[in-house]
Amino acid sequence: MNGAAMTRNLKTLVSLIITGVLLAAPRATSACSVCMGRADDAATQGLNAAVLTLLTALLLVVGTVVGFVAHLIRRSVKHPLAVPGAPGGVVQ
Repeated sequence: MNGAAMTRNLKTLVSLIITGVLLAAPRATSACSVCMGRADDAATQGLNAAVLTLLTALLLVVGTVVGFVAHLIRRSVKHPLAVPGAPGGVVQ
């Protein structure tokens, strides 16, 4: 066997061993305590607050970009680009 084939076989063997260990211990592969725990737990409440904060930040950023693009569109309609060679000096 050459080196590349041995490396590929070793990666396959390691993947199979990891898969076997995870399948043999399903409790270790279950969801975290936030997903499977109590709703009134401090960790669950903290993670919920973190998710809400991140969603709010995402909404603010996307809303700002959309608002700016809308502003540019309205402004370009209100004040069209003047071109010296165009009839009337304005692009239609």
